[in-house]
Amino acid sequence: DAWRFDFVKGYGAEFVGKYCEKTEPAWAVGELWLDMAYDDNGLAYNQDRHRQDTINWIKGTGQKSTAFDFTTKGILQEAARN
Repeated sequence: DAWRFDFVKGYGAEFVGKYCEKTEPAWAVGELWLDMAYDDNGLAYNQDRHRQDTINWIKGTGQKSTAFDFTTKGILQEAARN
């Protein structure tokens, strides 16, 4: 069994960690959709903050959950659009 946690920016990562600890899923993923960085030219080249926020969320779960890589998704979407 596995868990998908939607809209995880709406509640603390520690709750996901506790839930996973108690239910012992084979796999878990969180949907942490945060704003990416933009500048006058559109999507900014440096998205390190966005990626670090995702890493911090995973660490906040006690590494009991993974997270969708929306940083790469946003960069690829912007590249395909242009």
